[in-house]
Amino acid sequence: MSKRVRKICPICGKVFETYPSSNQTYCSKFCGEHSPERNNKIRLKLKGKPSPRKGIEISGRYKKICPVCNKEFKTLKRKQIHCSQKCSGMSPIRAKKISLSHEGKSKPWLRKERVLRVLRICPICRHRFKVISTSSKVCCSLKCSYKLPRRSQKLREGRLGKKCSKETREKQSLIRKRYCKKHPEHLQRIWELQRRKPTKPEKTFSNFVDEFNLPYRYTGNNKFRIENINPDFVNINGKKEAIEIQGCFFHGCKQCYPHILNKKAIKLVDSIVRHDKYRDKIYKKYGWKVIKIWEHEINDNSFKNKLLKEGGQR
Repeated sequence: MSKRVRKICPICGKVFETYPSSNQTYCSKFCGEHSPERNNKIRLKLKGKPSPRKGIEISGRYKKICPVCNKEFKTLKRKQIHCSQKCSGMSPIRAKKISLSHEGKSKPWLRKERVLRVLRICPICRHRFKVISTSSKVCCSLKCSYKLPRRSQKLREGRLGKKCSKETREKQSLIRKRYCKKHPEHLQRIWELQRRKPTKPEKTFSNFVDEFNLPYRYTGNNKFRIENINPDFVNINGKKEAIEIQGCFFHGCKQCYPHILNKKAIKLVDSIVRHDKYRDKIYKKYGWKVIKIWEHEINDNSFKNKLLKEGGQR
């Protein structure tokens, strides 16, 4: 390592250390900006030109007059007009820009005035409190809300914060199913809200389909359904063919994950595998044929041969 050399700054007289190979003459950037060499360079550039913003150059700085407070100030910036941030906020030029940008829009500084607040009385402590008119708040605080008759009954019976039993869940599911049969529009709304984006393996498969112009289309965003099942890809040419792209961990791939140690993960995987069997039954019921592609097959690019073989046979 080469040793450092001590030098003296010609502007502030400070001693600083540098490498002998470097051409550093000033201790900092500030001293370099105020150096006479830099001022001469600026003067040569602006020779025969009007000074920016009608300012007079003084040792690398510009002398200007603020149009709001009529104060004289010096700056290093050429485009600066106002002496401070307060004056720039009070300037008429900025006010015009804001009015043009918010033309036909709701003004943000008037939002607080538009919000309607209503006086309400707490039914337990009779305390008056202000609330937004759209809110469903009844009590003034959490303590008072726990003293309400509905919550107090749940606290006495020990039902507050507990989950429902299996029997009640089954009853609730039956009620929902009956309602959905009577009102199919309700199901369509739910499916529209549940529209999901394609995963990474689904994106790679869709790119492969686009390259070779294969007769498949992505339908994993709840656009197409067979009873209550949403396949990932469907054949467009009229054949009853569906493609399902399955993740190795969640769908229980024995090649990648032969044994799982976590108990919660085992329960989750078992439930998904059961659902896959239920899906296969519905596909058979309506005469659909399914091509299942695993995540590791997409990563290895081995799904292409599988698709061509199974698709050609069917």
